[in-house]
Amino acid sequence: MLISFSPRTSKAFLVISILTLALSSIGCGRGIKEGLYAVTGASGKTTLIKGDPSGIAAQYGSCTVETFQNDIGDVCPQSFLDKLSGVIQEQLRHKPRSLGDKLKGKEKGELGPFFTGPANKSILITGRVIQYDIGDIADKALSPLDEAICRVQILDANTNTLLVEANLTSRVKSSVRTGSSEMAEGIAKAIGKLFLPKKKD
Repeated sequence: MLISFSPRTSKAFLVISILTLALSSIGCGRGIKEGLYAVTGASGKTTLIKGDPSGIAAQYGSCTVETFQNDIGDVCPQSFLDKLSGVIQEQLRHKPRSLGDKLKGKEKGELGPFFTGPANKSILITGRVIQYDIGDIADKALSPLDEAICRVQILDANTNTLLVEANLTSRVKSSVRTGSSEMAEGIAKAIGKLFLPKKKD
């Protein structure tokens, strides 16, 4: 007899399976964290240097992402640079889904476009990689932590006026989901967070 699962049930089942696998293969506390990181992937953090990005998504209708520059030489893999522009562009195509949205089975695009301003107003995103650290084998045995930091500038594409400057940090804490693609996803998540309205204290 075949059992059929809805997309929502399948995603919940996937989360439970990953957590169970992590718990059985690693110590309990570490296993829970590993399972969580395997589901959520890279995290993204923003550090605002200047400007106010919170209203940009409502004021502009689109964005262009230039290829990021590399300030640290061979430490930064070319595959990371190759991925960045595309994953950032994809991240900024639609409003972000929370983990709850994903577990409920909401698909990308259901929450509407990321930028909702006039179609003739666009922003330009430029950036450079200022740190890329994947740690060594001993570090990964204790607690996996890969980190990349990019300095980004967001400009009005029509006037070339600087709107925002910020550091974006990608952190990968999973030993399963790792590598340059995952690091790029963390930077994309960080830039998505940068545009969200500020939380009231």
